Amino acid sequence: MKYKFKSIKDASGAPVSLWHGDRVGQEAGVCAAYMRATAYLLDRGMGMAPFSLVTNNHSVIWAEDANGKVMGAVIYEFHPHNKQGYIVLIFVEEEFKGRRIYSLLQQGLEDETVRQGATSIASMAHVDNEARLKAGEREGMFPQYVRLYKDLTPSLEDIKARLETERGKPWKELSNEKWSPVTSNGGRTLD
Repeated sequence: MKYKFKSIKDASGAPVSLWHGDRVGQEAGVCAAYMRATAYLLDRGMGMAPFSLVTNNHSVIWAEDANGKVMGAVIYEFHPHNKQGYIVLIFVEEEFKGRRIYSLLQQGLEDETVRQGATSIASMAHVDNEARLKAGEREGMFPQYVRLYKDLTPSLEDIKARLETERGKPWKELSNEKWSPVTSNGGRTLD
């Protein structure tokens, strides 16, 4: 179900409508904008594959201008177990940047998730996404955890060779071993 829940003005004084949808896939304009935002992030090495990032059961809040054009959106989920609204992706279409649409979207998200029982909101952001980090900070969002990352690609062959030596099996056999109730990962017997 979609519904309009707020009529406001952006930083330039232009009218903006905030809409809510229970399923992100309900609105073709939002889906198209999401794909553009995802491509933007992927092209810059700051995003994840769009097929695992957003699912159709995510909720969405989006902004439209007076002509019904999507200006930006925040795709989110509500986690009742920790009373948190979680931003899966928040974005503003290029032509609407600088008009504080991001701020309007986050305010709409805060209002909606508080209504659902939230006491906080959270998200992840790529360390190189300066615009996202600045916008988040402007809206009172600061790093809580740092996600550490290591690319194993340069060492893969060395790691595989070491595992073959340690476990006494060829890689083809090792890579096909599965967990079972009596063995650990790699097929080794649990102590």
